[in-house]
Amino acid sequence: EANTDPVVLRALENLRFVATLTGLAGSTTADLDFDAIFSDNSRLLNILSTGTQLPGLQIAVQPAMAAEVNSTTGRVMLLASAPTAVQLQVTVPAAGVSASVSFF
Repeated sequence: EANTDPVVLRALENLRFVATLTGLAGSTTADLDFDAIFSDNSRLLNILSTGTQLPGLQIAVQPAMAAEVNSTTGRVMLLASAPTAVQLQVTVPAAGVSASVSFF
């Protein structure tokens, strides 16, 4: 009997910088990427670098003054030094999934 359950996004994993993000504010960039895991255990790798669209994808930076991120490409630019770790969080609210990574 065929499984007729819809395949849904279950998790975001392996959130990472493709290259080291270090250097001068306002000119240093690095690309963020992650993998998506679905309810049938299938995986889509390197979501941002392959241009795969996940409807409702949001990327937030805390503190916001430290970095700017393009939520379509995953390109992160340093804006200023932060006194604490900077957290990037990738979320797909409709699926209830998120992942985060921190840097100094």
